[in-house]
Amino acid sequence: MSFEDNISHNPIKWLLGSVVATAMTVSTGMFFLMQYINSINNETLKNRIEHFSLMEIEKESIINKLNSENQILKSAIENNKIVLDEINKKYNLLESDYERLRNEKTKLFKNAPSKNSSILTRIKELESQKKKCSAWVHPSSISEQEKIDSCNQYNLDIDKQINDFYKSLQ
Repeated sequence: MSFEDNISHNPIKWLLGSVVATAMTVSTGMFFLMQYINSINNETLKNRIEHFSLMEIEKESIINKLNSENQILKSAIENNKIVLDEINKKYNLLESDYERLRNEKTKLFKNAPSKNSSILTRIKELESQKKKCSAWVHPSSISEQEKIDSCNQYNLDIDKQINDFYKSLQ
């Protein structure tokens, strides 16, 4: 029996042969379809790789820019910290001066001098401020005479203030 007779008289063999032939045709078609899909996927992957490479470069650029801005901010913060420390020191000094003056004021109010003693103290201060004026019989120049006159006038003003204080004591 020949091959053709064997196939034509046996439907199972014929069916198996048809299945194998169909499977071969389908697998060949699938192979070419897969090659086509693979080439499309390769292009897509290449495009994605290029896109991710560009994104990586852009990311590095952004990171470098942020790092430089971060350094600028750190130096500005450090400068502000130094200025703030100086301001705090000055504030603390002012606060301690304020406390000292407030304590002195409290002491003065508690131990306030009497009106007469403070006036007498002021009189002594004014007397100590008087100048000694050298008087020549004949000054050698006009400027020397003006100095003497100015000194005398100054002492007269102090004497007037002292007299006013003595009047307030009475």
